[in-house]
Amino acid sequence: MAAEEIAVNVVDKVQAVLGTIAQKLGQGVDYFWPVFVRQQVVASVFGIVLIVLGAILGAITLKVGYKMFMEGKTINNEWDVKRSIGFVVLLFCFIFLAASIIGTAAGGYQIATGLINPEYAAVRDVVQMVQGVK
Repeated sequence: MAAEEIAVNVVDKVQAVLGTIAQKLGQGVDYFWPVFVRQQVVASVFGIVLIVLGAILGAITLKVGYKMFMEGKTINNEWDVKRSIGFVVLLFCFIFLAASIIGTAAGGYQIATGLINPEYAAVRDVVQMVQGVK
């Protein structure tokens, strides 16, 4: 199948699915496009808020863990409870940091696309949605 045929099939599927949805909701198909575009911006802003909140909570937790670790004592080559808890908190922070970096790298493209070019992101999401409808 040529690329042009695939594009025509996808466009036909998009029109059919959106037409069905519009008919059930009593709206025209043109009603949905601004909604899809606005949703991209909303999803991107929400993603940024989550990243910022995660960074703030991570920084606070890191500070608390570091403080506990440094205030703890080592007696006979063994850590006391405070130092042990501080170590566990620091370990958790570094694992969370690694997961956050990976997650931001994976989702950062979608967040940026939703803010910078929400029309493209809306097209991408609609095509993915339609491809899921068999």
